[in-house]
Amino acid sequence: MLLPAGVAAQEGQIPPMVTPRPAPELSGMDAVERLIGNTLVVTMTFEADKPPYKVFMHLKEDRSALATTDLNAKAQRRVWFIDDRGELCFAEDVARLVSNDCIRLEITGDTVVLLDDDKRSDEEPWIQVELLPGNPYGL
Repeated sequence: MLLPAGVAAQEGQIPPMVTPRPAPELSGMDAVERLIGNTLVVTMTFEADKPPYKVFMHLKEDRSALATTDLNAKAQRRVWFIDDRGELCFAEDVARLVSNDCIRLEITGDTVVLLDDDKRSDEEPWIQVELLPGNPYGL
């Protein structure tokens, strides 16, 4: 059995397991490039006795994004861009590229974390974020 550098096995003891390093964390344009062509699903459960609120979003290479909260309704088209702070922003059209609807995000492996000021979605039990391959909902 191979041991990590600097770890010696002692007789009668099981050597420690080596935990693989997670994939490098992506943020800014690097994270957005990972989203392009895939679908982001954000589920928010505000009250336990009510159904969760879901947002489905598909980013395209042409800087357009299709998003909906109802898979039975037509998705809304938005333009996406990265602002000077490295945040992912959305606007109704190219003429209105204003950084008022923006979010920071980080991706490690298949885990997406949304960041808003000092809050992280992975530390909020009422928010779940999934990254699905491709466009499974046909947005």
